[in-house]
Amino acid sequence: MTSETTAETPDRAAGGLDIKDLAARSGGFALVGAIGFLLEAALLALLVAAGWSAIAARAVSFPAAVTTTWLLNRGWVYADRRAHQPRREAALYLAVQSSGFAANLVVFLAVLRLIGEEGPLAALIALIAGSAAGLVVNFAGSHLFVFPQKAAPSVAAGADDGAERAGAEQ
Repeated sequence: MTSETTAETPDRAAGGLDIKDLAARSGGFALVGAIGFLLEAALLALLVAAGWSAIAARAVSFPAAVTTTWLLNRGWVYADRRAHQPRREAALYLAVQSSGFAANLVVFLAVLRLIGEEGPLAALIALIAGSAAGLVVNFAGSHLFVFPQKAAPSVAAGADDGAERAGAEQ
């Protein structure tokens, strides 16, 4: 989505965090998440309207959304950060999304209980609240573990290597 830079710039925080890169990726991740959310919401509403319980409907809508968002994040948001083979990456993505889903589900169930009713509207309100809760977990996990930034060679490391070689030659 954005190019990797290794030099310190005004866009890079003291810890080496590239603020522009993070902003662009979080925006792309949120857009992909919105697509996944709309897919999941549509499936959830259709299944609940067809008589399924909200929980049973989520068992179908969640895997559909996760597969869709992994493909979109992999192909667009993190296209330049493919650090793992596709199967390993998919497994890591599923693990991260499952953690986010756990947070999502706790909020989803709490909102359903607070609303105190069943039906498509109650399920969608709970889905919105749950999705908001899982977003932070999903972005952080995806950014750090599934699509990690490739380590750039540091100037200091190169100097240390040279000093070690010089010491070994003596």
